[in-house]
Amino acid sequence: MLRNVNARIRFVRGIDMDRINRSNTEAEHRAVLEGLKARDEERCVSVLEKHIDRRLDRITSAIKEGYAQIYMPAARSGAN
Repeated sequence: MLRNVNARIRFVRGIDMDRINRSNTEAEHRAVLEGLKARDEERCVSVLEKHIDRRLDRITSAIKEGYAQIYMPAARSGAN
């Protein structure tokens, strides 16, 4: 399931990764992994919800940028 999700979001993730503070994101990902190792569902859900809520605006922006790169490359570069 994770491979399927990653395959679907790879393009947008690439755009977004250039814009974020990776230390915050990496810390959140580590917290999820620690929760998984401890089999602590409540902790995993809590961390993931906070991560998604915090990143939602940036993810939306990255999706818009991705569509612009795909469907309007001339407009994005300022060419007519």
